Amino acid sequence: MRTSCLLLLALGATACSPHAIVHLESAGAPGGQLLTVLADPDFKINARLPPALDLADSTVLRFHSDSITPDSAYFTAPPTAFLTGAAPPHGKLHVGICRKNQTVCNVVTVPI
Repeated sequence: MRTSCLLLLALGATACSPHAIVHLESAGAPGGQLLTVLADPDFKINARLPPALDLADSTVLRFHSDSITPDSAYFTAPPTAFLTGAAPPHGKLHVGICRKNQTVCNVVTVPI
């Protein structure tokens, strides 16, 4: 099973479009799902404030990757989190993201 939820920062809205800046992918794994936060190639994800998914049941999933920049500021590989069960995630995804040529990130919240 693979699903995607996408964010269009320029419009401040979610949509299912291949041109979104940030999206959450879900892939089936034994006992649950591996969730991955992916960014458009022109953007980077803040590692000092890792992405978090606030689920509808008040559980918070924190995303992680061992691959980060030397200054520990940005992920160099997409951060992941494991969600038990087969039900698709529902909640709010919080991601710090900025353009690759900028040093200031914005935190965006995406309904999932």
